[in-house]
Amino acid sequence: MKKFVCLLAVLAIATISSATMTIGVGGVDNPPDSSIVMMPSETAPLQVFGYDEDPPASNDYYIFVEGPGSINGATIIWGAGDAATYYEDLEEIAAGEGATPEDILMAWGGALGMVLTDASHFVIADTSVPTPAQAGILVDNILFHCEGMEDVTITLMDGSTFQVLDTQVIHQIPEPMTVALLGLGGLFLRRRK
Repeated sequence: MKKFVCLLAVLAIATISSATMTIGVGGVDNPPDSSIVMMPSETAPLQVFGYDEDPPASNDYYIFVEGPGSINGATIIWGAGDAATYYEDLEEIAAGEGATPEDILMAWGGALGMVLTDASHFVIADTSVPTPAQAGILVDNILFHCEGMEDVTITLMDGSTFQVLDTQVIHQIPEPMTVALLGLGGLFLRRRK
């Protein structure tokens, strides 16, 4: 029993220490997956929240989208000392690598075991000593756009260690007019029988 309790304590500490960044949706930091429901064609701002009080001097991060949705735009919030922080969306990444966005998504998705529909990249770099804490909102106004009726998974990954830092699931539901038309169609079919 003691060994089991020690194992749980070690896992809990490891989980807490690796939770340096989370994804926020609509200003809510790391909401439960079940609470994020959107209609197709809706947009919502995403944020990246940081909790690292003693960060490394430079970090690369990626945001991957799986499912019918896309992301674009961003506002860098974090900046201190000799900050060299920037954000780029998939088109900028592809242009920099001399490839098409589809090629990048297929290559990354195959390597990560994901079916990606969009991606973005941001760098947080600071050469000042000591490096300022990466705490609070680091990146804001990453616009997520719903493009279908399936669930979308958004993954935040550390590009230097390939560690998944956080994931969020956005549930996309049909628009009210679509539901009404489906209901009328069902009534029509029932009446014909």
